[in-house]
Amino acid sequence: MTKLAAAQHPLRKRAARFGMFATLAGLVLAGCAASEDEQELALDPFTVTRSETSNDYLVCPPERCAGLADRHAPVIATDVNLLKNAFVRALGQEPRMTITRDSDDWLEAEQSSAFFGFVDDIAVRIVADQAGATFAIYSRSRVGRYDFGVNKERVERIIENATKPE
Repeated sequence: MTKLAAAQHPLRKRAARFGMFATLAGLVLAGCAASEDEQELALDPFTVTRSETSNDYLVCPPERCAGLADRHAPVIATDVNLLKNAFVRALGQEPRMTITRDSDDWLEAEQSSAFFGFVDDIAVRIVADQAGATFAIYSRSRVGRYDFGVNKERVERIIENATKPE
């Protein structure tokens, strides 16, 4: 078999493609791995590092968040537990939303888009205030550099549903 024929052999081509794919997949997976602490800090609305692209949205009480808030969260004349429960209900009203964390003062959720199935992350922290309770909520797209206002619309809808009187 000549060198040219060997190089064009279908099995060798497949093996070369598989090798390149396996190497690329390994590099991607190694770069995506993060510790649980890093993942928690990444989704904490109080400490999140804002995206440099237009694919996230943050609402936070004044002077509580490390990142620049898109708008300030109101103080609600209610108990912290009642406000948290209201956010649980509001998140549950969203289509294709899954709550992935539910602790005393912290909620996290994932919502996938209807058509392509892209996953966005949402995090809510509830805190006591002198006049009641307030919150910080952060939503970001996992992929893409621009979200066409989806994160803002989602956050504002969740806030509206969580804070409207029953």
